[in-house]
Amino acid sequence: MLQRGALAGKRPEEGAASPPPAPAAGGAAPPGKVDAWTAWRRLLDSGALRVGAQGMTILLFPAVAGLPAGVVLLWVANASLGVAQSLLLSTGPGQALTGVARIAATARAAQGPPVLKTLDAAVGDVYAQLKYVNEAVLPRFAAAPPGEATRARVEAAVKAERARGRIAVNLRAVLRKDVATGKPYVAVAVEDRKGFA
Repeated sequence: MLQRGALAGKRPEEGAASPPPAPAAGGAAPPGKVDAWTAWRRLLDSGALRVGAQGMTILLFPAVAGLPAGVVLLWVANASLGVAQSLLLSTGPGQALTGVARIAATARAAQGPPVLKTLDAAVGDVYAQLKYVNEAVLPRFAAAPPGEATRARVEAAVKAERARGRIAVNLRAVLRKDVATGKPYVAVAVEDRKGFA
């Protein structure tokens, strides 16, 4: 039971253990910290844990021999059930028999993409569209004086770009003032569903 539990820590999908780092000049290994997971993987790959678990059964035999039969039966039954459960949940035939593989596949299919990854992609898409407007639309109005008329022309140009399918985000032209100089300028901002930029 201890051996199966220890070997369950291996991750076969990661492949073989990573090779040790190349030695530095002079033949000495470069200094560095070994994290707990790497140390655990090295211990598992060395086989010392398996040998230790098997050797422990021999060392415990004299102690177990003096125990009441009920305790030994409890341990044997508990260990047997634990090994059976491990086999059912970790092997292909056992997963097919218990339906774990089907449940896991259904759960994976029901999961959507990670929220942060989706959010990051959405924000990147908005920035890409704003960059397009900044580089392709706003330079047309660089010489126009900032004011309501220019704002209306920029907004019409942005709506035309959206009608052509070059942008998909709701964008709106707004007239703002520079905080430092107080001079007006026309900006293109993202508009939410309630109309706020």
